[in-house]
Amino acid sequence: MYRHILVPVDDSDLSIDTASKAVELAKSLGARITFFHARRDFIATGSGALVHAMSPAEFADQAAGNARAVLAKAESEARYAGVDCELIAKTSDRPYEVIVDTAEERGCDLIFMASHGQRGVKKLFLGSQTKKVLAHTHLPVLVSTVESNARSPEMSTAISILKGEHRSMGAVLGGLKHVLADAREKEAMADTDLLRAIVYYLRKFPEAGQ
Repeated sequence: MYRHILVPVDDSDLSIDTASKAVELAKSLGARITFFHARRDFIATGSGALVHAMSPAEFADQAAGNARAVLAKAESEARYAGVDCELIAKTSDRPYEVIVDTAEERGCDLIFMASHGQRGVKKLFLGSQTKKVLAHTHLPVLVSTVESNARSPEMSTAISILKGEHRSMGAVLGGLKHVLADAREKEAMADTDLLRAIVYYLRKFPEAGQ
């Protein structure tokens, strides 16, 4: 039976549902998950090359993109269900290749992907990339059809937004625990500016949802 599942994720609403379904499967099998995010090659763009030349530090932040946030939401989903997971992000403009390579490198025995994804500029790997993964890997690929199971596009979008927001809050709480644990271990004062920002977010988030 499958023991280690690779789950590619991006910033789409569908990807949040896919991560949730993958966690359910992993929990039922007693398996662990590697969540994977393929970020675009920022330096290959005109603006990316300029930023890299003028401000390497700023380039590093922009190159990372929203990978940390995307993976943190998936990690929160797994943590809530008690499923062991690891997070990996790689830079590539050919997502299917790094998906296949990462699955083999990490010793995964199953790839779990969505059947459809976004179109246009924001598309990363769902949809057409799923077909390419199927064509280039020798590993089993389980294609989730969460999109077609939704009662309506409106309901699916609303549920995805709510889940995404709560996963974001879970990720922030996880960050707070990490900051406090790190300060305790080092016997040092925690970053007060960061703690203040986290508390502010946690106080304002419920109000914004009302």
